[in-house]
Parts: sequence; C-alpha cells; structure tokens
Amino acid sequence: MGGLDKYSRPARKILDLNFDERVEQGDLSLVNNILEKMDDKDIYCYSFATKYCVLHNYNHYERDDFVIYDGIVSNLLLKFRVRDKFAKFSNKDLKDYPKYKQILNDFRKFYALDCDFRELDHYLWIPGKELRQKQKTENNKR
Repeated sequence: MGGLDKYSRPARKILDLNFDERVEQGDLSLVNNILEKMDDKDIYCYSFATKYCVLHNYNHYERDDFVIYDGIVSNLLLKFRVRDKFAKFSNKDLKDYPKYKQILNDFRKFYALDCDFRELDHYLWIPGKELRQKQKTENNKR
C-alpha cells in the first residue's frame, strides 16, 4: 500500500461525512465527526481537523465559519483568561470545538477587535509563540 494510503484512507472517511455540504453550511459538529471517524492508523489530530475545515470553508465558499485550533493560541487564551478575565471557561473547553469557537468570539468581543477568525488566529499566534518560547526558557533554567 505504501505512503499514499495513509492519506487516502482518512480522505475517504472525511468525504463519507458529506464534508462539502457541511463545511458550506458551517456545521461545527463536523470537526468532532472527523475525529470520531479516524483511528490509530490514520494521520489526524484536532488541529488537523480544524485546519482542514477552515481552509475548505474559506477557499471554496469564502466564509469564516470555522476557527483553527492551535495549542500556541490556546495557551495564550489561558493567560488572557487569568489576566483580564475575558471569558469563563475550563481548560477542557478548549478541546470542545463549538466552545472553542465561542471562546475566540468572546475574546474578539471583549477586546473590541474588528477582524475575522483567520485574522484573529494570526494576531494571537505570534505573541502565543513568543510566550511559549519564554515558558520553555524559564523551564530550562529550573
């Protein structure tokens, strides 16, 4: 079978979910459904499923219905939650896709940001990356 099969198996499973129609409709439950369809032999993760939906939604339908999950951004959201109390959520909520999108929307509203979710992702990723590097440096000093 080789290397291509590891990509075609997940792709077939994703297509079985009526992927195009659901992405066009902005069906957030699709992300979790993608994860449910995958098994240990498939290349997948939460971040992959969100990125796949975001890119398809944006590139094919020019819509902003989905958000990218990223550990770097999530870590930064936790810092802002403590510092500014922009929203009430548990750490576990970051892995619940509809809740994650709502957290990002709450962030956008709290700070009165006039941007779409793609712009917000870019806006948060850079300081999030800097924060992660700072945390790694501090942990290495211990």
